[in-house]
Amino acid sequence: MLTILSFIIVIGVIIFVHELGHFLAAKSVGIRVEAFSLGYPPTALRKQVGETEYRLSWIPFGGYVKMAGMIDEGLEGESSLTGAPWEFSSKNTGQKLWVITAGVLMNLLLAILIYTGITAARGVAEPEGTFVGAVSAGDPADEAGLQAGDRILVINGVTVTTWEEMVDEIYAQPEEELLISY
Repeated sequence: MLTILSFIIVIGVIIFVHELGHFLAAKSVGIRVEAFSLGYPPTALRKQVGETEYRLSWIPFGGYVKMAGMIDEGLEGESSLTGAPWEFSSKNTGQKLWVITAGVLMNLLLAILIYTGITAARGVAEPEGTFVGAVSAGDPADEAGLQAGDRILVINGVTVTTWEEMVDEIYAQPEEELLISY
C-alpha cells in the first residue's frame, strides 16, 4: 500500500510541475486560463479564483490546463473561438510554442533541481583507495591480468595511494604503455 501511495505522490508532483509550466507560460503571454486540473474527472474538489477554476480530480494519472481559445478535440470546436487577444489561437507562433513546451521544460528543471539537491546533500561518491572495480574482457586492464578487487600500488615507478593520484598518473601519459604494480 505504501508503494502505491508513494507512486501516486511522485506522479502527482511530476504532473503538477508539468501543468504548472503550461499555466505559468500561458499567463506570461497573456492567455486566459479557464481551468487548472490535477487528475481527470470526476472532480473531487474545485475552487474558483479569479478567471481560473482550480480542480483536484479522482483519477490521479494526469492533469490539464484549459486555456481560452485552445480547441479541445471533440468539445466546442472552432465555434468557441472569438479572436480575443487573451485566447491561445490569437498568439503568435513563438508564444504558442513557449506555452506548449513549458511543461516539458519545467519537468527538466525539476529533474535538475532534484539531482542537484541530492548531490548537494549526499555529495559525489569517491572511490576509496586504488582498487579495481571491474575489468571488461579485451580491455588493456584485462590483457595486463588485472581483476576486480586488485589494488594498484605503483604506476611507472610512482606510488599511488588515492584514486585521484592514480587517475592523474594515468592521464598524464595518454596512449603510452604503463608499468603497473598491483
